Amino acid sequence: MDLLESLYRGKTQTFSEMHHWDPQSAKLVNQLVEVEKQLNNISPEAEALLSRYQDLQGELDSLMMYQEFSVGFRVGAQLMAEMLHPLE
Repeated sequence: MDLLESLYRGKTQTFSEMHHWDPQSAKLVNQLVEVEKQLNNISPEAEALLSRYQDLQGELDSLMMYQEFSVGFRVGAQLMAEMLHPLE
């Protein structure tokens, strides 16, 4: 695992210390939990489909967030490299 992935995965202590939930995120998570409960009560088939959907969505989200995280660090590194050169 390289440094960038280690930072993303929270393996580096400073990254995990910065993580926090804002009130809007917590509110949305609570709403999602309520909808999930309602869907699970519809039928066993709905519960199984929801579970599969969540698994696939989680995998996709993880891949996409890592890509965005990686791009952000690359842009930051490019900005730092530019700062090393004097303005013309």
